[in-house]
Amino acid sequence: MNVADLDSNYTDFVPDIARSENFGRYEIVVKNNDTVDGYMGEPTRLTLKGSTKDGKNKALHLFCKAAAKHEFIRRSFPVNDVFKREKFLYNVVLAEFRKFETKKGVDRKFTESLAKCFRADDNEMNERIVLEDISKKGFYMLKGTGGLDDHHLRISLEAMGRFHALSFAYRSQQPEKFKLLEKGATNIQKHVYTVSKFYDILEEKCKRTADLFDSEEDTLLREKFEKFVNFEAKNWIMNIPEAHNNEMAILHGDCWSNNLLFHYMDDQHKIPDRVAFIDWQHSRLGSPAIELSYFLFTACTEDAFDQMHNYLKIYHDSLSGYLRELGSDGDKLFPFSLLETHWKIYLKFGLILSTVVIHSMVLASEEEDLPIGDFENPKGKLTDVFLFEKATKETNARYKERIRRVIKYCVDMNYI
Repeated sequence: MNVADLDSNYTDFVPDIARSENFGRYEIVVKNNDTVDGYMGEPTRLTLKGSTKDGKNKALHLFCKAAAKHEFIRRSFPVNDVFKREKFLYNVVLAEFRKFETKKGVDRKFTESLAKCFRADDNEMNERIVLEDISKKGFYMLKGTGGLDDHHLRISLEAMGRFHALSFAYRSQQPEKFKLLEKGATNIQKHVYTVSKFYDILEEKCKRTADLFDSEEDTLLREKFEKFVNFEAKNWIMNIPEAHNNEMAILHGDCWSNNLLFHYMDDQHKIPDRVAFIDWQHSRLGSPAIELSYFLFTACTEDAFDQMHNYLKIYHDSLSGYLRELGSDGDKLFPFSLLETHWKIYLKFGLILSTVVIHSMVLASEEEDLPIGDFENPKGKLTDVFLFEKATKETNARYKERIRRVIKYCVDMNYI
């Protein structure tokens, strides 16, 4: 294929990348990827196949994400802002962390599994991110709604611990440089939720979730959760208390199973040996417990909730161990006692968000249609997309089963 035959989103950068990768001759194979979830991006996979200038065969696999241009989506969501945030993460934060890890000579670098970013543009109406397609390296998204098994939970928590450790170590050792990273990692989540009216979605989801618990055996769960929803949830999520600056890390911001890709050591894809984080558009500074609760509450099986303390320890052991490798004192910078304190405060974030995420996961697994909304309606809102639910009784029963685990854990531990 000639470059001129490509979509206009990709015509200019392909020659630049080809030159930077030392291609002499190449052809372009394009595969549109309609199966990737998401309202903000239009993904395409490209492969450059050919030879280098010194005659060696070469193939370069790219994953290209261009921002949606439809007026409904751009009116309902701050598309340009989230692409700017992802550009900042790849070009600045993750680049700095990669150099920091290399300088320290650590084993099992967090950044070594991440996709390389070849290009990131944030020009209005022409936003795009061009990444290495790591699916060609054997990284897979895990499908399913029952939750992650112990192998996947452990490796995800260990990677998350190493990622958060980078913030604590970098801030401790290079405080002035970390301030530059902090400036670009403001609370974009609050901005996104305000523009998209996502706070209303969360409030409605929580109320409808409470209505599901109508049996006598769930009376206590319903009473506790209803009280939380009616008197605390919306105000808390709109005004999340800020932790002390030195107790915060740069978070992924949207760390659930669909934003993790796993690499396996076995052909049956049972035991992962690496994990890569993708989609950094909501990354921001915050308490690690925000990230932990969001991930664990949307990923844990029923049995895993009984092991929650152990999973927090797995995360913290990884964080403190990696801090030592990076030359910092993990027990001093973020001790386990501080994590426990944060957990009791910030797990409410995971509780609230799980009502939307888990229901979306169940709907997707049942192959229910998730309508984007009436694009031609000038008064349409993004809230219409999420609140219109074409769900069977079986789907809602599966959702109730999963969300019940989360609420029961919070009630049993007296967190709500």
